[in-house]
Amino acid sequence: MPEEAYGSLTSKCILIATSHPWFHQGHPDPDGDKLKLFIQFASNVQEKFPNQEVLIFDDWMSCPQRP
Repeated sequence: MPEEAYGSLTSKCILIATSHPWFHQGHPDPDGDKLKLFIQFASNVQEKFPNQEVLIFDDWMSCPQRP
């Protein structure tokens, strides 16, 4: 991941944590569709809270994936 993909939590941050099913066994978002939704959602939150930094935590590894 590029360095700009990481952030540090401070009192001026809004943290969005996601949890979602994988629709493909080998990758949680192979076409980037969920990522586009996350980015749009974060953008909407940023518009409402312009003085806050919006961070997204997307946990891809928390659950085993079975066929």
